[in-house]
Amino acid sequence: MKYLLVFLLILLSSCVQVNHIYQLENNKPDLMPISIDLISTQAINYQAKKALFAEKNQTLYVLDELNNEIYFYKNNKLINRVKQGSAGKYSLQKIADICLANDGNLWALDYFDKAIIKLDSNGMPLTHFTLKETINPVSFALLENSGVYVYDKAKNEILVYEPLTMKYIYSFAKMLFADNPYLSINKERLWAYDNKLSKTFIFSTTGKMLTEREGQAFYDRFFNLFSFENGLLKNEINNANYPISFQNTGVISINDNHLTQISDKQIYIYKAQYETK
Repeated sequence: MKYLLVFLLILLSSCVQVNHIYQLENNKPDLMPISIDLISTQAINYQAKKALFAEKNQTLYVLDELNNEIYFYKNNKLINRVKQGSAGKYSLQKIADICLANDGNLWALDYFDKAIIKLDSNGMPLTHFTLKETINPVSFALLENSGVYVYDKAKNEILVYEPLTMKYIYSFAKMLFADNPYLSINKERLWAYDNKLSKTFIFSTTGKMLTEREGQAFYDRFFNLFSFENGLLKNEINNANYPISFQNTGVISINDNHLTQISDKQIYIYKAQYETK
């Protein structure tokens, strides 16, 4: 009993230390948003899994995983649909996830071919990389100069690849998730939202677990930490609340200054306005 008590105290102190380090690293963002405003909506008639808005080319990308298609919108007009077999020499088979490229184009994960394919903003294929060591890759995030992070459902872990050679390096977060996590990355943080557990797991980009939070949580590019739960978007750094569409409970994606959220029949696009120094 004595040794058990000592073990529990050590475990508790280590957990407190991890959260203390995490808070110290994230309590001084470079800039804070003064408002988050709705700038556009896009009507849809299908069940969307993920939506991303690229400011550089003003393109909205929407993944319809059920029908195995990616929709491309500009100025609220559908300009293309990429589906199975329609990406030219890098033909997509089963589209599991999408991620924005630095230049505003799109990366798509093909879990059948175990590959990621880069498409331009009109849906034309640009390049292709095979994901070796994977069995069933279903979600991913990438920093084009740092690394590619792929969640493998069969292995129940996140695999990391070098960005240029696509060489497998290591894996982490084994047996942590109950559902396919939504992976996102920004600067030196990787976060994974598990919808079934209703938790967000936050890691360093080296795979070190920093903390976990109830509900959805995500960072912006200035290191503000937001939480979204029960229809409320909150900046955890200064406790500011933002009046986004509370009736929507879909997963929020963030890229640069833009947030996207999915409802049954609409995609909502918000823009964060930041203070100036």
